[in-house]
Amino acid sequence: MKLIDTFKTRTRHPFRPRASDIISKLFTDFGDYEAKGASLIMGEGHLEGRRVYVVAQQKPKPEQLRSAADLERLNWGMLNADEHAQILRLLRHFTQSGPQEDDILLSFVDTYGADISMYSAQRLQAFFIAHLIRAYLLVPMRTVSIVLGEGGSGGALALQVADRRAALEDAMYATAPPESLAAIIFRDPNRMEEAVLISKSSSKDLRHFNVVDAIIP
Repeated sequence: MKLIDTFKTRTRHPFRPRASDIISKLFTDFGDYEAKGASLIMGEGHLEGRRVYVVAQQKPKPEQLRSAADLERLNWGMLNADEHAQILRLLRHFTQSGPQEDDILLSFVDTYGADISMYSAQRLQAFFIAHLIRAYLLVPMRTVSIVLGEGGSGGALALQVADRRAALEDAMYATAPPESLAAIIFRDPNRMEEAVLISKSSSKDLRHFNVVDAIIP
């Protein structure tokens, strides 16, 4: 299968498992923090006796998109400045409170990118992304990030700078979605196939360049 076909039919498959699906299978005692925002999940549960804190991005599921209003509200699953601010407050809380030695912070990444609206720009989106990267580097617990589907631009980078990083076998992670990259490089958003090839964004490329430590089948 060509890389562009993998991207279109697997990475962006509308019924690809979302973060909430993975979380429901991993944890029997997951406590949702009820984050504000339909595309952000935060909470905690236990795995093999360890407490695991979870921060996850989630693209909308097909059944959630019934109208243009639904699409506008869910914003294709891209986190805005307010949602990134919530994550930053959580990480700063961990830094101040001091987690237990075996606690883990697990992040799931699946986003086209960060919200690019004027709303987020006015609320310092770039500031929060930069400070989230710093917070992940400094938070006093083990951190793990997994790219479930698409990891786009700063929206992915905000949650991906972890101690251990992984990507699903057919996931992609790049500085920009292929359409945007094609528009920037070739001035033609239809040249997605070339953009995918030059971006080196497949899981094998990510592993080769040590962007991720492991590929999950």
